Parts: sequence; structure tokens; C-alpha cells
Amino acid sequence: GGYWDFYELSNDGAYLAPDCENQFSISVPGNGFSGQVSADAAGIIATLFALSHSSFKSPSITLCDKYYLLLDFANEHKESRKIFAAID
Repeated sequence: GGYWDFYELSNDGAYLAPDCENQFSISVPGNGFSGQVSADAAGIIATLFALSHSSFKSPSITLCDKYYLLLDFANEHKESRKIFAAID
């Protein structure tokens, strides 16, 4: 539930993030990551997972490009270490 914001990035990437100030508990059983992240970081993580999963289900250069554009943006995010640990 709740509202989500859509962010278009200057590098032509994009992501969705929950419209709130909450911290989110993220747990990724496949790589052992468990931690608290901001709503913005949680949105980036969720969008990266969605883009990755979608690109395997329906191979598309566009989806792959959007994944890597968001990855470039995530690299500059203040929570980049947690984002990369979650998607590793």
C-alpha cells in the first residue's frame, strides 16, 4: 500500500520509491544481506531487482540499459554500499 514516486534521472535512468520517510528492513536470502535502508534506497533496490528479473524473462536491450543507468546512479547514492550489498 501507500504511494510511490517515480524518479527520472539525468542519465536517462529511472526508479520508483515509496513516498515516505520510513526506514525499511531489507533481507535478501540469496546473498545474506540484511539491513535497514531509507525509502529511497529501498526503491532503488526494488527497481534494480525488477529490471534484472524482467530482463531475463523478456530479453531486452532497453531493460538492460535502464538497469545499468540506475546502477550508475546508485553508485553515487549516500547508501551505495548497502544498495550494492543487497543486489550482490
